[in-house]
This record gives sequence, structure tokens and C-alpha cells, in this order.
Amino acid sequence: MRIKPDKHFDIETSIISLGSVIIEKLLINISIEFKKLFFILQETYKDVTVDEFVYVLTFLYSLGIVEYSKETDSIDLIRNDQGYSSIEIILPWFEFYLNMIKVGDANAN
Repeated sequence: MRIKPDKHFDIETSIISLGSVIIEKLLINISIEFKKLFFILQETYKDVTVDEFVYVLTFLYSLGIVEYSKETDSIDLIRNDQGYSSIEIILPWFEFYLNMIKVGDANAN
């Protein structure tokens, strides 16, 4: 898994793509058990490793989108009084980044 793309970069296994799947699932269920969330991610990306999963969770945690609940061993979507403001703030940047990758791939060919 790479943060900075190059010409061999696979957008499908990027931290942003994996993170978007996790966010999508957590928007449906605010809290999902750690192991269950990993298996849900593996349904979409069969080759994802536990290390990559934890790396993506760390990324989402650093953005203030998720938190870990020790009591329930689950990953929880952080919601504040105004809703999911962290997701709303970061989503345009995710989309911008994904579009830049696609443009870069088209120019490389």
C-alpha cells in the first residue's frame, strides 16, 4: 500500500479506496466489531492484509472519522452535534485525489 502514487499505483487498493469502503459500512452501522469490519473489507478487496487494514484505520482515526472502542472491540464512526462534519470536510479532498489519479493514469498511457 502506498500513499504517494506512481505509474504502478493501483487506485483500487489505495488508502482512500479502502477507507471509503470502511466509511460506507460505518454510515450504515455506526459501530462494527473490529474483526467483522476486516472481513467486510476482505469481501471487497480479497488481498487486503491486517496491516493494511490497521493502516487505513489509523489514517481515518487521524482525520477524526473513526475511533476504537476497547469495551466492545469495535470501530465507531465519530459523530458530533452537527453530524458527520469530519467526513463532510474530507470527502471533497478524497474525490479530488481520486480524480487526479485517474487523470494521471490517462496521461501515462
